[in-house]
Amino acid sequence: VIDYKTQQNRLFPLLASAYAFRFVGEWLKWLYTDVTQRLQANDFSTLPEAHACTAGLKSLTTTATADGIEECRKLCGGHGYLCSSGLPELFAVYVPACTYEGDNIVLLLQVARFLMKTVSQLGYGNMPVGTTTYMGRAEQLMQCHCGVQKAEDWLNPSAILEAFEARAIRMSVACAQNLSKFTNQEEGNLFILDIGSLKLFRLRVS
Repeated sequence: VIDYKTQQNRLFPLLASAYAFRFVGEWLKWLYTDVTQRLQANDFSTLPEAHACTAGLKSLTTTATADGIEECRKLCGGHGYLCSSGLPELFAVYVPACTYEGDNIVLLLQVARFLMKTVSQLGYGNMPVGTTTYMGRAEQLMQCHCGVQKAEDWLNPSAILEAFEARAIRMSVACAQNLSKFTNQEEGNLFILDIGSLKLFRLRVS
């Protein structure tokens, strides 16, 4: 079945995501160790960013995993329902992770609020750290134009990363401007959900 192009088109992106999640898991281990060492030295500067990264990536990976298991079941046709496929057990075990340690929507809101706070502090001498360091180049990224001229240029990881950085800062700034128009915070939450998701895509690329 895997020889069919339509099957490959649906399955291979899931495999690619699995590799990406494996790598980001290793990065999170390093981040945890680094934050722990800083806390022992009474350095709390990276704690907000660490919370945003762990909350956001938990939301992204669990949702993608649950959706991926369901997609694999569909790819197996009627055999996907069989216990011998292993998919029913996987589904039962992993789907509850979407609400373990916090509902995914709430976690994305926390990520987005962190981004909005970071945007609000730009220009006041507070330089972003870690994965939000690129926001320190907000003025440059807001004005930059994509240098990609041909398809092969997208093979350069730095070109992809810059595109995501420019898109992320522009959406974050636009969201902050929209939020300033709301007097009701709950109404503003609808805007910042998309921003929280965007940061996670940028993390996966980097």
